[in-house]
Amino acid sequence: MINYYSQMKKITLLLGIFLIASCSKSKEEKMLYEYQKAKATSINFNINDLDFNIKSLDKLNDVKAKDSMAFFKNKLIEYYKTTDKEKETVSFEYVINQLDTLINSYQKLILLRAKGGRSYLNYEDKENRNKFIKEKVYVESWKEQYDKYSKNPEVILSSKYKANYTILNPVMNNAKQTFEKFFFTNSSQTKFVEEENIK
Repeated sequence: MINYYSQMKKITLLLGIFLIASCSKSKEEKMLYEYQKAKATSINFNINDLDFNIKSLDKLNDVKAKDSMAFFKNKLIEYYKTTDKEKETVSFEYVINQLDTLINSYQKLILLRAKGGRSYLNYEDKENRNKFIKEKVYVESWKEQYDKYSKNPEVILSSKYKANYTILNPVMNNAKQTFEKFFFTNSSQTKFVEEENIK
């Protein structure tokens, strides 16, 4: 009889531990809770008052450096408006050189007009020169990021999750709202750093 009670205590203890373990939040759920808590706090709300409840949280994929390389290459192609044949061969260096040529050409024209006493004609050319200088800065920053990621294209920069959750909206008389969004982690995958609406 004593042995029976001893076994029942062990089974009860194991069931209790199992229930506690199964009810606790996963690492990712805790990360989402902390992310939403920070958002709520930033607008002077307490997350506990908003009845935040995660319905589902699923990892979709890892975002690698090579994905970011493709992103910056696509920005270059979109900016330079290449044909399909040129897409594979256009380079950051080529576009930067083309922008340098345009900037220098406008600068020479501006100086020639200034020497000739016709500076009043330079307004539009100065705007164009400045526009190309600004665009060159953008392209150089894209190249810098592309080069940085090309050193280790397989490194994971982030992980993408899809979350479905409910929250009480105090602005709408505490109406319960359901949201479905994408969330992205930092590179060490210790917290969510960005969200994106699902279109």
